Amino acid sequence: MTGVDRPSGGWVALVGGGPGRADLITVRGLRLLRIADVVVVDRLAPRELLAETRSGVEIIDAGKAPHGHNLTQDEINAVIVDRGRRGLGVVRLKGGDPFVFGRGGEEALACAAAGLPCEIVPGVTSAVAVPALAGIPVTHRGITQDVSIVSGHVDPSHPGSTVDWDALATGPGTVVVLMGVAALAG
Repeated sequence: MTGVDRPSGGWVALVGGGPGRADLITVRGLRLLRIADVVVVDRLAPRELLAETRSGVEIIDAGKAPHGHNLTQDEINAVIVDRGRRGLGVVRLKGGDPFVFGRGGEEALACAAAGLPCEIVPGVTSAVAVPALAGIPVTHRGITQDVSIVSGHVDPSHPGSTVDWDALATGPGTVVVLMGVAALAG
């Protein structure tokens, strides 16, 4: 899918909505949103963007919150594949960037397995946008040349944790922890 005219056949676009403000979505993401037949929207996506959709578009709330989901990931995958197979244009509107803790990789794989064209539209991740909006650079010449973005969702002692917290704690780089509020010591 290269143009923004109505492509023929079904298609899926995983669109990063940016860090929360509707006017921080990419031009490409907004164009695809405006031509979509179906929008599957996340809880953290800028909801004001739904006003940009065409009349009659199907809006599916796939909002996921800690310990509660409107749809499971498998159900989300099934919805985007089903609508795409029906020949519809599907925008999966996500907060931030689809590939930064957004499960966009899983959704892209589901589309690939179904033989559906799937476009990834990057979005500005809150991992760099929030510090930037606060005037805090995540890298700065002479201070830090690297940044690590990690999930604070999985307990460090959990066997499935892949974060090397000891290395991060002793390294010179900036560490951005997403989804870590629930794990903060009280």
